[in-house]
Amino acid sequence: MADSQIDEIVFEHPDLELCSSGVEIVDSPGLNEHPDRTKITQKLLKDADAVIFLTNASCSLTQVERKLLQDLKTQLNYGKENEPANNLFVVGNFIDLVRSDKGREQVKQRIEKFVKSQNPIVAGENRVHLISGISQSSHCRSDRTL
Repeated sequence: MADSQIDEIVFEHPDLELCSSGVEIVDSPGLNEHPDRTKITQKLLKDADAVIFLTNASCSLTQVERKLLQDLKTQLNYGKENEPANNLFVVGNFIDLVRSDKGREQVKQRIEKFVKSQNPIVAGENRVHLISGISQSSHCRSDRTL
């Protein structure tokens, strides 16, 4: 992909109500991947109104991801480090890999505890979500940003 001449692929869906009012959803590479892909995401973030940060629920919020979330918060707040972002969402993907209800609740609590700590990352309600996307694998390398 680094040598590809393709800058973007646009998929339009006429029945997606969210996009009928001009909303664009961009699926970008992660921020902790190959440097060329990270540059693509950093460029996209400059114009983003909101960010959905995707983490692997079975091993959520690694040290690298915690640092990335801190950096995203600051970037979305135009450099203000001490204010939570009201346009940042954290999604724990692959929750289907966490077998018990208790385990799923612990994952959500772990994420919420970090993002709503003394120096909160996010502001507002409903900023943490758990989903069961298509399980590609169970390895802990899911730090994608949308």
